[in-house]
Order: sequence, then C-alpha cells, then structure tokens
Amino acid sequence: MKICYVHEEYPEETNFGGIATYQKQIAEQMAKLGHTVYVIARALDKNKQYEENGVKVIRIYQEEKENEKINYIEYREKVKKVLDILEDNNCIDIIETPDWGAETIYYLRKENRKIPIVVKLHTPLCVWQVYNKKGLHSSINSTMLSWEHECMVKADKVISCSKLLLDQMKKQNEEIKDVEMVPNIIDTSDFYLKTPYHKSNVVLFCGSIEERKGVVTFAKAINIILNKEQMNQLEFWFIGKDTKRNNKEISTIEYIKEIIDPAFHKNIKFFGQLQHELLNEKMNQACIGVVPSIFDNLPYVALEEMTTELPVILSNNTGIKELIKDGEDAILFENGNEIDLAEKILYLYNNPIEAEKIGKNGNSKLKNILSQEKIIKKMIDIYNEVIDEYSK
Repeated sequence: MKICYVHEEYPEETNFGGIATYQKQIAEQMAKLGHTVYVIARALDKNKQYEENGVKVIRIYQEEKENEKINYIEYREKVKKVLDILEDNNCIDIIETPDWGAETIYYLRKENRKIPIVVKLHTPLCVWQVYNKKGLHSSINSTMLSWEHECMVKADKVISCSKLLLDQMKKQNEEIKDVEMVPNIIDTSDFYLKTPYHKSNVVLFCGSIEERKGVVTFAKAINIILNKEQMNQLEFWFIGKDTKRNNKEISTIEYIKEIIDPAFHKNIKFFGQLQHELLNEKMNQACIGVVPSIFDNLPYVALEEMTTELPVILSNNTGIKELIKDGEDAILFENGNEIDLAEKILYLYNNPIEAEKIGKNGNSKLKNILSQEKIIKKMIDIYNEVIDEYSK
C-alpha cells in the first residue's frame, strides 16, 4: 500500500505537539511493515525532500507575508500541487490528514480526485477555541472553521480515537458520518521506567501551556496544596511551550504566576519544550503526573507518563477515561475543580504504596489496550476498505 500523511507537524523540524507525535509514529510503523509512506509537512526555511527511517518526507516552505489569510491559502495550494504530482505519478493510494488545519481542502475539492482521503479527529478548531477561549487570527478563523467542517463532512472516512471527541463533534457537525473508533498508537521505546521508582517530591505537568490544558485549575490547586502544613517541600514542574491561549491573551506562564502566591514561586519551575530523552528523564524524576485538561481527546503525554509507570491524575473530560478504571489504573478528578485536584494530588503523595500500584497498573493497561500490532492492523484494514470502496 502507498500511504500519504499530510500535516505541517512532523518531527523534528516541526515538532509542535500531539499531531506531530502521531504522524511520526504511524508513518514509521507503516514503513517498517513494507508500505510506501510519504509525509507532506511544513518546512521552516526552504523546500526539501529526504528519506528518514523509511519515510519519504516532503517539506513545503511558505514565506510568511503580512496577510495571515494569504499565508494559509498559499500553503494549502502548495499542498494540493504536491498531492497532484503524487497522484499523477501513481505514488499514493490513500491520504490521511488530521481535522486541525484542513490542509487538504483544495485537493479535496478537486474534480475527478483519484485518491481517497481519511480525516483523523485530533481536536479541531471548533472545539479548541471553546476551551482556550480564543481562536485563530481574526482574518482566518471563520474560514478555517468552514474548511475543517468541509473536510470532515466530505472525507471518505473519519476516524476518532475517543468517543469523547466524537460526541463533541456530533454536537457541532451533525453531518459527520461513517466514523471509526481507533485509539492512537504509542511507541514506548522513548518512554520507560528507570530506577529507583518514582520517589521524589515533584508533581509534573507536560503539554502546551494554554488554558485548554487546565493549567489555570492546576495553578489554583498548587496554592491549596502549598498552604497546607508540611507541604512546602513539594515542587511543581511545567514542561511545554508557553502560549497566549487564554482568556487574558497574555503569556500563560505569567498568568500562572499571577494565580500562584508569590511566596510559592520558589516551588514552581518552567522547563520549556523538551526532546523525548530529556522528557523521559523528567517523568522519571517526578512522583505524580497531572493532566488537568479542560478538554483533551487522547493526550499523548498521559500515555507517555503511564509507560514510565508514573501514577497519573487526569481530568474526567479527557478521552483517557475511556481506557482506564478510576482508582486502579489512574485517578480522575472533576474537571475544573481545583479542590478535588488538590485532594487527589495530596492523596497520592501521602500514599506512595498506592501510587506505585496505580503506576504499574496503568502501564499494564496501556500495553494491553494500545498494542501497536492491533492498532496498525485496524488502520490497514480501514485503509483497504476505503480504497476498495472509492474505486467502485
């Protein structure tokens, strides 16, 4: 089979977030199985083509212009031109692209398009902007909402990795049909438990520093915890890129510092975005992982933490809740409730034997449910079905 993955995010050059992680893992796994795999992604400096780990990577450079909308349109026109060339040369049988960004919009509209398109739901703008209380630039926001809607409705197949996100999408896009449920794959080779076990005083947050990721709730919980007697030894680490995605439209790190009592600023640290090797190190240095997202589809960071056997506390508005049993494989707290989150953190910290048990259970659950072999086989079956149906 000849597969093409399309999205601007692809490591290392454009390693922006969860979509980048997914694209790289599925592309390389498909290549290992002998499939021809192309990736079309953004370039930061110039157009380039190369092969890496069996994947043929085509990077497109778009020179930034003052008009934001023109930048978006021209990049998507360039994506179409690359797809046209791959189609004309019989290089690809199927295209997979995420909902976010609608990068195949112009190819999708092509008359007599020969290649079917699968859209993978990650978290589209229509959901993202609700929980971040902020959209894209005003010149492009409404257009992007329309593009993403069109891509999801006209796709030859839609895949969601959580029922939570699918339910969100159906509320806003009733026309979406023919949806398959397939969890994301996870490559555990970069994330693993070192020794000794997670015995420290560090509570860890990983992810984009933005309102949707629940960092405001987490900051409020930190105040509650550090106001407790004999809790001032705890440290709270934030790993991830700072953004202005919040209701104040300021640095979210500065927003967090505004919330947390200045007396406790010595207890918080910000590390920025880290490569996997360093991230695995930090996860092993922590005693608890917190994923406090106001909404999250199937956050990779939670899966990565669980593969290191780190006990994880999750908002009950993430798709991970569909994979775990609360209190056994991970702990859920009430979304947006800083009191509940603080209590759950204190419970795990004060009960290290229980925390270790939960960490080990979470790791075992992931290995059972998110087997790469099972998920890749399911994706191949879907691709073949879509190709067969499209050719009729």
